[in-house]
Amino acid sequence: MNQDRQTVDPRPGAVPEIRENHGGITFTMAPAGIPGHATMVIRCDAAGEIWISIGPAVLHTDDEPRGPSPA
Repeated sequence: MNQDRQTVDPRPGAVPEIRENHGGITFTMAPAGIPGHATMVIRCDAAGEIWISIGPAVLHTDDEPRGPSPA
C-alpha cells in the first residue's frame, strides 16, 4: 500500500463559469484531479436548494431544466 502523503496544491485554479438562471446561480468548472474532460456543476436555486454533479463536459443552455439530471 502506498504510504506517501499527497500534498495540497495551493495555486488557484481557473475561475468557474458563473451564470444567473431563473433566479438561481450556476457554477461550472473543471476541477483538477478529475480524469478526462469532466466538469463539476453546482446549481443554487432561489429557494435555497443546491445540486452538485460531476460528469462528462456538456454544453448548458439557459433553457435547461433546473435541478438534478434524471438518472
